[in-house]
Amino acid sequence: MSALSGARESNAGDEFLVNWTCHRCTELLHPATTLKGLKIEGVSVEDAKGLEDDYFLAADLTEYHGHEMAGPPVFVDFVNSTKVVVAQHKFSTRHPNKGWSAARLCQKRGKSKPRSIIGDFAAVFQAYQEKNNRAQVVEKLSIKLVSNQPLSRKLAISIAEARCFLTGVSSSTNVSAATLVKSLSKDEYRSEIKRLKLASGLSSTAFTDFLRVVDFSDCGVSGLIGQQKLILAALRVSIPDGFVVAHNALYNFVSKQALPDAADQPPVTKYDILELIGVSSNTDIFPAPNLVRPPGRYIKTGVEKELSEAILAAPSRQLLAHGHYGVGKTTVIQNLSEYLPAGSEVVIYDCYGGGTYSDTRNERHSDRRALQQITNEIALLTGKPLLLKPDQYAPDLRRRFVERVAAASKVLAQKNGILVVVVDAADNSVKAAKDRAEECFVPAMWDIPLPNNVRLVMTARTGERAASLEPPDTCSVFEIPSFNEAASAEHLLLHCPSATEEQCQKFGFRTRQNPRLQTYLLANLSSDEVLDQLL
Repeated sequence: MSALSGARESNAGDEFLVNWTCHRCTELLHPATTLKGLKIEGVSVEDAKGLEDDYFLAADLTEYHGHEMAGPPVFVDFVNSTKVVVAQHKFSTRHPNKGWSAARLCQKRGKSKPRSIIGDFAAVFQAYQEKNNRAQVVEKLSIKLVSNQPLSRKLAISIAEARCFLTGVSSSTNVSAATLVKSLSKDEYRSEIKRLKLASGLSSTAFTDFLRVVDFSDCGVSGLIGQQKLILAALRVSIPDGFVVAHNALYNFVSKQALPDAADQPPVTKYDILELIGVSSNTDIFPAPNLVRPPGRYIKTGVEKELSEAILAAPSRQLLAHGHYGVGKTTVIQNLSEYLPAGSEVVIYDCYGGGTYSDTRNERHSDRRALQQITNEIALLTGKPLLLKPDQYAPDLRRRFVERVAAASKVLAQKNGILVVVVDAADNSVKAAKDRAEECFVPAMWDIPLPNNVRLVMTARTGERAASLEPPDTCSVFEIPSFNEAASAEHLLLHCPSATEEQCQKFGFRTRQNPRLQTYLLANLSSDEVLDQLL
């Protein structure tokens, strides 16, 4: 019976590791994460190179953290990471509330080569010390115990006091074990630390460095059911239409990564997980990116400030900004941030797409493309999960969008900021949808409930094009004008510094002070030709 119980305990332990790893895999997909790679059952080949396998017996799961990179990294290893977490996982079905004491951590198990948890942790520490300098190891390395069983109160206090003392000493300073032990407040805490020191087999100063990197913060985590709920919750946010299928695929993938055949495989990255769930490229996540190129030099007219004030004051939190052809509607919108409260964010959805909006392959008027693009732009700015596989049914997609906007609202409210969602050149999307007899996302956007610190702004050409957006009667309206005389003169002087006041006035009159007409003229004529035509 005891053998059967032991087998069940072992199987449950394997399940715990796989489920924990699956949950960490979902973290790889988070836009704000520092987690860049996961190695199951060991460390990366580069980290293990030249070292015996016995050094890494504690490495059930190794996490590699770092900065965002444009594509898959060449190596995911200690040298190329900002943080490396080597974790051992322990799970108990029979005694989930039994605490981890120093005695348990130091108890040796096994017949041929008895080992303790602390001994295995110390071996990992020594392995990284052999290949890296002390400062890097202390700064980057973390050796963690992950368990559903809690840390005993006595050991928790002992570790906390030891870490508190070491935190007060520069990491560049060597501290002896004797000095550390002496700093503790009670004999019982000193005994716990002494027991760990003896079981580690490390030298005096190496042991205090070891205590700087050992981590018991994930002792007492939720069990198997709790881990499965966390995985499903994380996937449901990013893959609402197929999160169960994604969970099953992820579970099978991780289980295979834990097999001996995968020992030489590189750490799992977000690109592996994206491929697993059917996301093959960045355009699957950002299907309609902003293609607007900002002008080389922006000329302020004061309209940016007026528009931002109108946006903030809009009673319905909705505003339609319209203007004639070429007055610079998009350019003004791109420069709103400066005049909004600190901590605010502006998300601009580009309906024009560099003129590609009417191309079947590059359409920008469907709910699926528009709402996924805007949702993920918001996610990047607020640190929320990306929408990787959007709902197929438009009403469900809009509901998810409302949820994401509400979540972003709460994040920005903590910074006293607002979120401004701009649908730029929205009349192009309406026209493209009408030409194809298809649904357009624009009219339904007016029906989306907006929290107090969220604003919806749409831009369009004045007249029938603006009316085609079907704004509600409660929507505020703002007209974006052409350049004024001063801005028009500044525009000419940027290209023709020797232009006279009279020439500046003629330039503004003949171009009707229209920024786009002026830009075309200045781009196609030399300075002398421009001035000649103005004389």
